[in-house]
Amino acid sequence: MELDFITAAESHYKAKMDEAALTMRVYMRNAAGVGEHPQVFEEFRNVLEDFQNARENFKLVQELKSQFISAQQAESAPEGTEGED
Repeated sequence: MELDFITAAESHYKAKMDEAALTMRVYMRNAAGVGEHPQVFEEFRNVLEDFQNARENFKLVQELKSQFISAQQAESAPEGTEGED
């Protein structure tokens, strides 16, 4: 159950990164065609910050996922095998 929350958060932030990256590409390639955003550069910077925030959160969620999986594996390891190489 806990891993489901972590996986959902991971998907959420990956989608936010994808959305921001797509928006930045649109602004860079078709800035003149973005009628509702007359301040294209300002909007581009905002989306860049959105991408950075999503990337940081995505990395954090991946770290949490790794820690969770490691803890699960340690709990399920047979006694006397933990820490063996």
